[in-house]
Amino acid sequence: MESVIEKPKNKAGRPKGSKDKVKRKPGAGRLRGTGEYKLTHASSLAAERLKKQIIAEQKKFNKSLQIKADYADTHKWEHFKPFKWQNWLSDYIRKNNIVLAVAPNGIGKSCVAMCILCSWVEGYEAWSPVEADWPGAVKVNGSYFKGSSLGIAPPVDIRVTGEDWDHHLKRVVVKAMLEWFPCENYHVKRNSTGVEYFWTHKKNGSTIELMTHGMEVKLFEGWRGHGWIPDEPPKEPIFNAMTRGLAEKKGKVLIPSTPLREAWMLDKLVLRHRSDTKIMDSLLLYDNEVSYGSDNAILEELGIQGKVTKYYREADGHKKHFFDLILEVDDFGKEAEEYLRANCTYDGDLDKKINDMVFLRKAKDTTLEEKPSRFFGFFKKLVGLVVKEYDRSVHIVPVGDGKIPTNWIVSFQIDFHLSKPQAIAFYACSERNIHYCIHEVWENMSASEIADLIIRKKKIEGWNITYGEIDPLSKGDDKYIKNRDAEAIDSFTILKDLLGNEGIELGVASKDKKSGFSNIKSWLKGPNKIPVLYYLDSLGSVANDDYGVIYEIQRLCYDDKGVIEKVDDHFMECLYRYTNMGIEYSEPRPKILQRSNGSSGGWMGS
Repeated sequence: MESVIEKPKNKAGRPKGSKDKVKRKPGAGRLRGTGEYKLTHASSLAAERLKKQIIAEQKKFNKSLQIKADYADTHKWEHFKPFKWQNWLSDYIRKNNIVLAVAPNGIGKSCVAMCILCSWVEGYEAWSPVEADWPGAVKVNGSYFKGSSLGIAPPVDIRVTGEDWDHHLKRVVVKAMLEWFPCENYHVKRNSTGVEYFWTHKKNGSTIELMTHGMEVKLFEGWRGHGWIPDEPPKEPIFNAMTRGLAEKKGKVLIPSTPLREAWMLDKLVLRHRSDTKIMDSLLLYDNEVSYGSDNAILEELGIQGKVTKYYREADGHKKHFFDLILEVDDFGKEAEEYLRANCTYDGDLDKKINDMVFLRKAKDTTLEEKPSRFFGFFKKLVGLVVKEYDRSVHIVPVGDGKIPTNWIVSFQIDFHLSKPQAIAFYACSERNIHYCIHEVWENMSASEIADLIIRKKKIEGWNITYGEIDPLSKGDDKYIKNRDAEAIDSFTILKDLLGNEGIELGVASKDKKSGFSNIKSWLKGPNKIPVLYYLDSLGSVANDDYGVIYEIQRLCYDDKGVIEKVDDHFMECLYRYTNMGIEYSEPRPKILQRSNGSSGGWMGS
């Protein structure tokens, strides 16, 4: 019987010819020896498309970033982040017609001036966002900002002036304008030297005109504008011409200058205390918060104790002492560096860290003559001020009812002149031995007229005058006029006789200037930091800014040899001589009333 070999039957549910494993599509199998799978052709195409899309989006994103960066570069004023003092400056401009920022170099004067200039033209401060209900808020692209400190809506006409075209306006001012301004908003004209001297805003019609201080004064006359920024101190005739032109349109002046020249500004703007003028005179080199923050961070690394801050006025501890040494000690930073080395805990390359400190390096590179102007912003004229102890806010006191108490001791000093007005000053000493300058006279007067003035003060105003002094020069002036009159009598004798008839003794003043000025300084400071010398606000040099003691005390300086200048010192001569008089208050002796014979009256009577 033949055997028949049967083929195995297919498993239930499997189609004929099928295998145990499902056949996979090409390219979708697991890679040999790995846990990864190959992509199908379709998946590969999709991935490629996604990759291209991502690259395109990245390019688009990068382009938008570049656009933003380009906008920021060309609209830098909109991204201005002011220091604290720069914010104060804008506020001062709003409230005053003239603002003088007596500032040292390197604290951001140029950049804030350019941003303020741009804001005047644009009509708003892009760095000062506010709410919609802010008074005077300006809406720009859906956001609100403070209006410009000029307070005048565009179009406005502005002038910017400087020393010369090439070195100052071109290389400093125009360079800063190109850096901070949105230049595409302006039509610009160039002058024959190639300097962009006239800018016109395309949309609002505002103009900016650049001029130099070397141009003829008549070119500044007749202009009627809204704002002026002299980037360096102008000459006085130019200032007068420009401010007259601004007055009609209620314009403003911003002078962001380091006061190394043009001393007239000291007299005309700083010391006259004009009600329409604000002087920012407390600025320091440390008000550059970037440089200060950098130095502060280095001190932190070196282990110097003190508050971490970018603002000098908040400093404390060893850090503050270090910075104070740089300011106050005139030794090119030597003591400050020694203090730093003695108190640091840093174990790295200390020399490199010290060499990286901004203000210490500036101290080493600044001459002692320039230091007050470069670090403090002082007027160079006042570097050698003789009486630095005077403080208007402390030493000027109200006159009250105008009457000097009759028991106060009143005396006088006369700085006598042959060919100039006479300087006559009256002083009063109170019961507490507090001294007051109560009256001053600067007039051409004869000896007899001077005597009449003093006698009237005693008789009519009731001043308790029994003694005064005069310049020794008065004793010899008879020799000056004897060629004309052989019988001439010197002024001292005339005064002495006339005053003597009224019970007033006349003496000769001391010439001990050194002791006198030492007395003035100590009296202004006071033995317990309470002054013993004051000036009444009724003095002409206080109330009216006339020539007098306050005029002189704010200007009298040492010369290059350390000697007090012999210029405009007449009332200071009077003052130092008064301090040498040794005046002290003493109670007047009581009159003893004696009882008459047979009388029951009198203070001892029954």
